[in-house]
Amino acid sequence: MSEALRDAKPVDVELALPSAVRPHCGGKASVELAAADVRALLAAFAAKWPVGGRMVCDEQGRPRQHLNLFVGLESIRSLRGLDTLLHEGDVVSIVPAVSGG
Repeated sequence: MSEALRDAKPVDVELALPSAVRPHCGGKASVELAAADVRALLAAFAAKWPVGGRMVCDEQGRPRQHLNLFVGLESIRSLRGLDTLLHEGDVVSIVPAVSGG
């Protein structure tokens, strides 16, 4: 683990939820949580809303394959994945994958 990750402090961020998850989180389009990185954010979400958490993450705490996560406009895949550090006021969006033919 890098020194930056070890020293990271939780900050207040907004987690934007897909419509399928909202009924399990009081109908909210987004929730405010404190976390230092995306991994901690997902864990905090699952701790507060277990059913919503199971819809978003698998048993290992990883986002389900059909979901994409963005910090602002950047996919966490192009950042540091679940270890992406968060900053005060960041908006993290959970976006279902879209496909078609």
